[in-house]
Amino acid sequence: MSSRLLGPLFVSAFLLVSCSGNETEPLSPDVPLGPEGHAPRILDLGTLGGPGSNAQAVNESGQVVGWSPLANGELHGFLWSERTGMRDLGVGRALKVNDQGVVLIRRPGGYDLWTESGSTPTGLGLAYSVSDLNNQNVLVGQTPDGRAFIWTAASGIEIPSGLGHGWSAAYAVNDRGVVAGYAATDLLHGPFLWDAASGLTALPSIPEAVATQPVDLNASGQVAGVVYYARSYRGFRWSPSEGFVDVGPGMPASIDSFGNIIGTADSRSQGWSYAFYWTPASGMTSLHWLAPRPLSSFGHDINDSGMIVGQSARFDRRKAGAQGHATLWRVR
Repeated sequence: MSSRLLGPLFVSAFLLVSCSGNETEPLSPDVPLGPEGHAPRILDLGTLGGPGSNAQAVNESGQVVGWSPLANGELHGFLWSERTGMRDLGVGRALKVNDQGVVLIRRPGGYDLWTESGSTPTGLGLAYSVSDLNNQNVLVGQTPDGRAFIWTAASGIEIPSGLGHGWSAAYAVNDRGVVAGYAATDLLHGPFLWDAASGLTALPSIPEAVATQPVDLNASGQVAGVVYYARSYRGFRWSPSEGFVDVGPGMPASIDSFGNIIGTADSRSQGWSYAFYWTPASGMTSLHWLAPRPLSSFGHDINDSGMIVGQSARFDRRKAGAQGHATLWRVR
């Protein structure tokens, strides 16, 4: 449910953009702005008093989590809903929220699971990279020594069986307990799926690619990911029945239950970034920005109601400056 690269599990999108005019530039190849040519509704979620904010995840109830600096510069996690607005969750970054309202927060001392009753430490320190949380409160990620892991409150840390010795990382887990990841070990070099019942399943790789990496998967087993080539990358959707479907020149971050994908793509001519929405019917379309028009936007997560969250940045990313604003797009 979030974008990830082969090295670090998280890629922050506090990039910078300057405002100029109201003109827009579509993605390359040219496509109309907005899903199926229609402009999505867009909302600035605000801040916790500082100059910017970033929305990282959204659940099926429309709760959004992310982070924002306070006026004094201290970074805090937030929980946003239409009813309550932006709620301060304390020092740290809120990374994920499941449908029970459990929030994964990266605190200065490690990772916590937050509920209305308070925060519960997971015992995972900051040397761990935690990449996903499902509705059973299962966490997945990478250990400090570079191995994929699965965490539950009952069992603690477990290493998926069958991966062998070497580097591996778990990037996503769905509600059936299926984990998607990537390995470079003595037994496997490429993408994989793993679950307790079936064990390890190696996924196919695109032959011409440097790497074929999953980033998210839905309950039906459709996988969203990115194919890295020597000088470029492209998004894909994969399932056993359809194989690889090309999404376009972008970095997927999340896939919904219908197989629609969101993420971030780059303008080839200007070097700016754009949140995108992809469906099999419409292909890849760029999402509108907050007004006044910033020059970059980033898509991080989508729910089944068509709520997409991310960030609209307000300064050119090639310059130094302040953060953008947490953004909500509604495409259905």
